[in-house]
Amino acid sequence: MDNKLRCFLCGEELKEGISDVRAGWGRYRVRFYGVRALICEGCGDTIFSKYDVYIVQSLSKLFLELSFENRPKKMDLTNIYDLFIEDKNLIHSIDINNLNLYEEEGIFSFDRREIEVYLNNNIMHA
Repeated sequence: MDNKLRCFLCGEELKEGISDVRAGWGRYRVRFYGVRALICEGCGDTIFSKYDVYIVQSLSKLFLELSFENRPKKMDLTNIYDLFIEDKNLIHSIDINNLNLYEEEGIFSFDRREIEVYLNNNIMHA
C-alpha cells in the first residue's frame, strides 16, 4: 500500500497546489485566489486544510471593517500567502485600516513589501 493521499471521491492521488475559493462572512462574499490546497488529479476536487480555511475566513471577517463599496469581491493572495504560513500570528496582527489594498482589473491584493514593513514595525513596537 502506498502512502500517497487519495481523493475520497475517485481514489486518484492528491497533489499540493494553488486554488481559488469562495468565502464570506454574513452576506458578504469574496473569491480568494492563491490559496494552497490539495487537488485531485482525477476529478479536480479541492481540499483545504483547517488552517487555510481559517486564513480565508479571518480575512473575510476583517474586510467587514471596510465600507461595503470598498470590500474586495476578488482578492489575490498569491504574493503574500506564504507569509501567513510562516507566521501564524500574522492574521491576528493585521489592521485593515493601516494597510493598502490595490486593485487591478477588479482583483484586489496587498503589497508584500508593505505587509513585511507593517509586520516589522509591529514586532518592534510590541
